[in-house]
Amino acid sequence: MIDFSRAKQVFLATYRVDFRKGFDGLLAEAYRMGLDPVDGDVVMFISRCRHKLKIIYCDHNGIWVLGKRFHRGGFRHRFKFLDDPSQTAITPAGLQMLTSGIEFEVSHKIPSWTKTS
Repeated sequence: MIDFSRAKQVFLATYRVDFRKGFDGLLAEAYRMGLDPVDGDVVMFISRCRHKLKIIYCDHNGIWVLGKRFHRGGFRHRFKFLDDPSQTAITPAGLQMLTSGIEFEVSHKIPSWTKTS
């Protein structure tokens, strides 16, 4: 299991990316979106056919490119793949759910609890 504790924020790319790209190509795509995996951003890419995903992440030793192919089905959620580089922020729990094949959709985020005096 990869430890994402160093991750600052998790992003899901919502545009078309060539899935033949490796380390340098996916890192370039992340930079193109204005993200920096070397600085702690985790970027997740989903293929157009929704059967594969790739994650780029950096730890203290180097760059990780994680790939997963779903054998039975894929994501039923209809991701709208755009032509321009764009992303949406998701939570680390959302990342775990997507890599496990669980689909989710956030309609609204519950505000964080703060102590009042």
